[in-house]
Amino acid sequence: MKLQLYDASTLKDDDPQKAWLTQAQVTRPLLDSMLTVAAHFNVTLTASVFGIPQAQMAKAAGLTTIKIGSGEYNRRELAAVCCELFVGVGTVWIGRGLGDMPFDDHIAMTLGASDRRVIYFRGVSQYPTPYFRGLARLTQSPKPKSGWGWSD
Repeated sequence: MKLQLYDASTLKDDDPQKAWLTQAQVTRPLLDSMLTVAAHFNVTLTASVFGIPQAQMAKAAGLTTIKIGSGEYNRRELAAVCCELFVGVGTVWIGRGLGDMPFDDHIAMTLGASDRRVIYFRGVSQYPTPYFRGLARLTQSPKPKSGWGWSD
């Protein structure tokens, strides 16, 4: 199961989603409770992280795989911290949306290494996505030679 870890206080006050995102924000105690329930049912939790503090919280809670969404793709400091925290114990997934961004391994380049457990994938970032439209867009988007997958 994938959660989204973010800091709602960083949203602008006029953001129409701020109220419900604040209510839905996952705190560390809530994450710990969710991990306990997940372990009871043999479910693995992972998380999308939208900032370095959230990546650190995910690591401290024991998550081993995290996702950096396509909206955060160019945040190299976040990518570097995520790799430092999770590569070696798990995996970092990087969403690429359906844009024209090349599948360069910028995280590995940021860290000066090329043997990282980093998985890039494409996804339709529209919610809800009409299935026929999403499938058409996904099948027409460029694919890397290896190490890729789809989301949504």
